[in-house]
Amino acid sequence: AIVLEAGVPIAQCLEGLKLQATNPTLKKCIGDIYEDIQKGIALSSAFRKHEDIFPGFLINMVEAGEVSGQLDLVFQRVASYFEKQSKLNSKIRGALAYPVVVCLVAVAVVIVLMVGVVPKFIEVLEGFGGELPFITRVLVGISMFFKKFWYLILLAVAALVIFIATY
Repeated sequence: AIVLEAGVPIAQCLEGLKLQATNPTLKKCIGDIYEDIQKGIALSSAFRKHEDIFPGFLINMVEAGEVSGQLDLVFQRVASYFEKQSKLNSKIRGALAYPVVVCLVAVAVVIVLMVGVVPKFIEVLEGFGGELPFITRVLVGISMFFKKFWYLILLAVAALVIFIATY
């Protein structure tokens, strides 16, 4: 936006961006767009060939900027929009970090209780004799499951994390 506002042609802007790009996919994409511009293809049409990289919103805004002759102004507004989106996403991630940490600590506490504390109580309660209440037997069963099949629980948690990350 700034370079266009200074009056630099779009082809030179793209050439400069290509040289500065560190991401190989983006570098190739900018190179393709540069070549299309050199062939006389409209910028929005060149962007449209890379819809997997550029959102439809950006492509449509570029097309509107080309039609209106205010491409530099459109790029300023789009840049402002994406900067605001990025800040909002950062705030959301920051706001979600605390609950995630609290949940992880809670899970760790439950695991420590089930594997370390409950078995000790079981030994004490069995020493008294008699039948344990239903809820206590369920807790004992869960504790034994944690101790015997810890690797299955770890595998299930890993699968869940991978599924959530992929989703």
